[in-house]
Amino acid sequence: MFKAKSLTYVSSFLACAIAAAGFSSPARGDAQSPSQSSPDQVLKGIGDDYIDYLFKTTPSMATSAGVHKYDGDIANYSAGAVKADIKERKAFLDKLNAIEFNSLSRDSKVDWNLLVGNINESLLEMENSQLWKRDPDHYSSW
Repeated sequence: MFKAKSLTYVSSFLACAIAAAGFSSPARGDAQSPSQSSPDQVLKGIGDDYIDYLFKTTPSMATSAGVHKYDGDIANYSAGAVKADIKERKAFLDKLNAIEFNSLSRDSKVDWNLLVGNINESLLEMENSQLWKRDPDHYSSW
């Protein structure tokens, strides 16, 4: 059980690191017009949306990352909320899988892998391990 929790923490911090490292700031050397969407820009948009979603649904993660917009909120681990969360994360995964991976820059390929890994890990936990059902520490650890 410790390993599963450790992976969750590592994966979550990777998502926070992605947010801090580049999704929230303009891309370096981005000279394309707003009407043109390169695969890197599409990935950046999905990444921004996913990080915002993580922070909204896991307010303690946002606080840990220095985002205090959700300080007054708490995560909802009810069966209905988890079911909706699974559906939303699968939608993010579908959007990521729709991007032509080989057309991404090297840095964006790393970001893509981090995002997909984080989503797959969280889906594994929510659908298979289901710590939200049986581990009371799950609620207090993020």
